[in-house]
Amino acid sequence: VIGKATTGSGKTLAYGIPILEKYIQSLNLIKQNNKDKKINHPTGIIFAPTRELAHQVVDHLNKLAKYSPLSTRGIVSITGGLSIQKQQRLLRHGPGIIVATPGRMLELVQGDSELAKRLASIDIIVLDEADRLLQDGHFDEFEKILELFGKNRPKSKSIEWKWQTLVFSSSLMGNDEIVQLLNEKLKFKDKKPTLVDANPKEIVSGQITEALVECGPTERDLYLYYFLLMYKGSTLVFANSIDSVKRLVPLLNNLNIPAFSIHSSMIQKQRLRALEKFKEASQKNEVAVLVASDVAARGLDIPNIDHVVHYHLPRSADVYIHRSGRTARAGKEGVSVM
Repeated sequence: VIGKATTGSGKTLAYGIPILEKYIQSLNLIKQNNKDKKINHPTGIIFAPTRELAHQVVDHLNKLAKYSPLSTRGIVSITGGLSIQKQQRLLRHGPGIIVATPGRMLELVQGDSELAKRLASIDIIVLDEADRLLQDGHFDEFEKILELFGKNRPKSKSIEWKWQTLVFSSSLMGNDEIVQLLNEKLKFKDKKPTLVDANPKEIVSGQITEALVECGPTERDLYLYYFLLMYKGSTLVFANSIDSVKRLVPLLNNLNIPAFSIHSSMIQKQRLRALEKFKEASQKNEVAVLVASDVAARGLDIPNIDHVVHYHLPRSADVYIHRSGRTARAGKEGVSVM
């Protein structure tokens, strides 16, 4: 199945619920294996392009599985930037759902044939933000993982000969090349996979008020400051370079505006910490600002963003749609200013 929907419309639940359901159906076998001291294979593996997205998916799934028989160790995130030994330990508990970035997953599977065999018995594989997994050069790693899974998949009556593949994206369709590419790379057994498009028109949500302020490059800071003073609430500011992000945060802080940054040269813990601090600040203050480079834009679900400011013009229409989509989520209204 290939699914396409705007961010914030519930993609995680679209694959999370079926995986959980499948897990619950195989509960008897799972319990029996636990008795026999056999490590269970996971029901679902979800691949995400970035660590943030992986952590966010884990959060969503934990909320979903809270009252289910999936144990607290049942959902495990396997991403770079965190201890590989700890992840190996977590995998020995036989988690029901694994959320992974391809690089770290490959590292683990290549070095451990036992693990490769176990993961190859998977029921469902999900590619979240698939177009991005294809673009960002993660795909070679992902391909190697699929190859290893294919080789190690046990031939037995108790297990179907192939896992189910679910591909989700927020900008796939109207793009037969990508579907064709996915077909070649993922070797769908069904040459015409089922396509579910929940937003046929690739547009910015109607709940967003869009605005353009014309100004010279040297006046940007001034306009940004003015905007933040006049429009209270939480604002996400996008800049095209890490240098700009690093320059804007102290500038705003000096002007007594609580500002935090998130960009690709920060380590994982710093990024998660910045998001936490930003969320706290927006609850406490009239104004809070998160300054981000585009790496932080895709797929991140930060609740209650009132405004998105494009400090620099986005490099493509696609990026503009994604950035603007960080506001007006879940039926709320929002503002996007360039």
